[in-house]
Amino acid sequence: MSRVLDLAGTHLPATLARGERFVRLVGDTPGILDLDDGRIQFGDKQWPIQIVGTTDTEAHAWVWAWADGQPFPEELTITARALRDMGKRELLPEFGEAIWHLDDIQPYVVAAIARGWGLADVLYRVPIDHRAIYVLMSDVTLPAPKAHELANALTTAIAMVPIDHRRATVDLMADARIPTTGVDEVVLATVPPSGPDGKPESVTITFTPQGKIADVGVVIV
Repeated sequence: MSRVLDLAGTHLPATLARGERFVRLVGDTPGILDLDDGRIQFGDKQWPIQIVGTTDTEAHAWVWAWADGQPFPEELTITARALRDMGKRELLPEFGEAIWHLDDIQPYVVAAIARGWGLADVLYRVPIDHRAIYVLMSDVTLPAPKAHELANALTTAIAMVPIDHRRATVDLMADARIPTTGVDEVVLATVPPSGPDGKPESVTITFTPQGKIADVGVVIV
């Protein structure tokens, strides 16, 4: 399995789960991007950002934030440029080449790796006409995870890219700070209550002999 898929297995499910938790925090409020101030605002809440890159549906392209011609201040592309340098150092063209056709790269996947590698809290996509800007947010206090969010994130991630299912499961739970138990054929996690009136939930992931997820079950403990 390639280094990029290893990184995706570690960071994509966690990024998807964090995205669901963020939606619970801000609701349906759209994000308003302020590039001059380096922040994004949701109602009365705002956070500092780093910019990963952009998509353009007319050009059918992904462009990293550090690419020539991108209109972003250098201080907002620190994480993207660090990932670029890692890509060049470790011979990962996905991170070291500025522009990619959308048939050859999945923007959310590489942006999710940037979130995890850059230790940001949340990845958010800001649509603007035929373009979209992928931004990272820091200093976000997310609500506690819910079992169904973790299950949805895991199954969505494995549908997007061919990652190691068991490792992705364990890494997702570790990101949510939920310990796991089990053997090669099963991983069990108990998710604490997400609120004062909530109840613990059990997430059970079973695997085929080939290491693929066979079933994901969520029950109230």
